[in-house]
Amino acid sequence: QILEEGLEELTQYDNKNYTKIAEAFKSLGEVYKEQGNFKKAKEIFEKSLIVYKKYLPENRSAIAQTIMHLGNIYRLLGNYNE
Repeated sequence: QILEEGLEELTQYDNKNYTKIAEAFKSLGEVYKEQGNFKKAKEIFEKSLIVYKKYLPENRSAIAQTIMHLGNIYRLLGNYNE
């Protein structure tokens, strides 16, 4: 809940710092993954990836890391076709 509130504050008051916003989404996705809420983690990692892809060059390691996290979530959900 604290991360969700922090993310809300970040997007409201520092909405130009896209890297921090994407990192906050990624951190929140990790929390949901650790809690076993894989569907919510997937949703949050996808949001992080959208922000990264929109504002960073394609070859950034942050994009690759987020795709890796998303792939792990697909595996945990049993969705091997993604």
